[in-house]
Amino acid sequence: MELFEAIATTRAMRRLDASRDVSDEDVLTIVEAATKAATGGNAQPVRWMVVRDADKRARIGDVYRECWQSVRGFYASQEQTPTSARMLGSADHLGEHMGEAPVLILPCSKGQPGQAESSVFPGVQN
Repeated sequence: MELFEAIATTRAMRRLDASRDVSDEDVLTIVEAATKAATGGNAQPVRWMVVRDADKRARIGDVYRECWQSVRGFYASQEQTPTSARMLGSADHLGEHMGEAPVLILPCSKGQPGQAESSVFPGVQN
């Protein structure tokens, strides 16, 4: 696939198939791609935590659900179009099922709040 086609057709994936395993090779490929992203000042402050343990993934899913619920009302209170209603439903689904994913890859960064995050975003996009 050509680069600009990949950029133009990339979409958020919020519905996960928890029954499909993710191989170590696929996880390594994903993390390797993430490490190739640009970082501010080439500081490389991002590390990637791979979580396979089911109990830990479930607990992370609980935290994700709570965080989503804390901001969901804002999005739900906006005027709903068919597109935004579909996205809200999809985000609700992810909020309920994040902890069921077969593997979670969490970006971690060190640095000053408000600055370090900008070095995480490109890696997550990759």
